[in-house]
Amino acid sequence: MAGDGVLYPIDDLKTTSAQLIAIVDEFEAASKRRDDLEQAVGRPDGDDRLKSRVHDFEGSWDDSRDKLLSKLKEISERVKGTVDEVTKTDTDMAGSMQQSGQGTGGGRGRAVAN
Repeated sequence: MAGDGVLYPIDDLKTTSAQLIAIVDEFEAASKRRDDLEQAVGRPDGDDRLKSRVHDFEGSWDDSRDKLLSKLKEISERVKGTVDEVTKTDTDMAGSMQQSGQGTGGGRGRAVAN
């Protein structure tokens, strides 16, 4: 029936996918900057306590960051997979509709799946 189906905001999903990839990249780069932070703190007045606290915090945060990074990668892959599948389905359906003379589907960055 006309009007039945689901609208997928492909442009929004593509933007979300790109943003998630950037976040994943930032999280991966952050773990490599750990030593930079400890170096920046140094030993104020010859005291190692602040550097030690920074080291402890970074160790705890590394564990949390790794868990969060794993989840972000999973979400990123799922969003990208959704974009890929909906785009493929939209393209396939548009091709079928053109062959049958019914016009094209989707439009304006939105794919329609029935």
